Amino acid sequence: MKKNEIFKSSIITAIIAVMFASLLSAPSAYAGKLGKFEKSATGKKEEKEEKDEEESNDEKHKRGRCDCHDHEYFYEPIIYDSIFYWGSNSWARVDPHPDYDQYIAPHRPGDSLLPYAGLYLSYQNVDSDVDAVDFRVELGFGPLALSLRNTHYEEQDPYAELDITQIHGLYRMSPSANFEIDAGIGAITIDGEDQNTGLSFTLAARTIVTERVLLEFRPTISPVNDITIEDYDVSAALTFPFTSLRVG
Repeated sequence: MKKNEIFKSSIITAIIAVMFASLLSAPSAYAGKLGKFEKSATGKKEEKEEKDEEESNDEKHKRGRCDCHDHEYFYEPIIYDSIFYWGSNSWARVDPHPDYDQYIAPHRPGDSLLPYAGLYLSYQNVDSDVDAVDFRVELGFGPLALSLRNTHYEEQDPYAELDITQIHGLYRMSPSANFEIDAGIGAITIDGEDQNTGLSFTLAARTIVTERVLLEFRPTISPVNDITIEDYDVSAALTFPFTSLRVG
């Protein structure tokens, strides 16, 4: 593993994390207790909030908008070419072919990136009387994958349960053999006192820092009713063939 590749992939991961933290920094729907969380995550906007939002939008239109189409036309071909090229790299890693770039490292069984099948289990100590068990299953080949995640929350006093289930179709891209970006779209279901569903989006990044250390940043953005739920999963893993130990 070359040091410059490790350095570049680590820098890219940091940049993506900062971009998501800044671009997607809408008010969080997090609450310490399950009942309050469910209401805040699935409730409708108050009439006053909607009125204030309409007035704010009117003011923006009065001030006028900047026409920035020239910048869009410049960056769009670069973005589309990168997405296509990095996706083809993922195909080449799992299905080597003489026509592909000879410098692309082939995928090995048990690799942390581009897994054929992965099962990820974790425990979360959310609050003094609230904890959670989380599992995620990922099945895929090359750039295409399916991810299913369920987080089961339990509150002890008063006793309550809440399940958050997310399913995403993923497009897995490989800028290098040590770095992976996953773009996904799917759905989220919040099941507590009531059941609510909505769309869900993710743009995750995984990078190999050293032979045994993996960093992962996995944000999800889910609009449910009139509320946007944001979840940011950051973890570091000590990896071995076919298994790993994570903290985050």
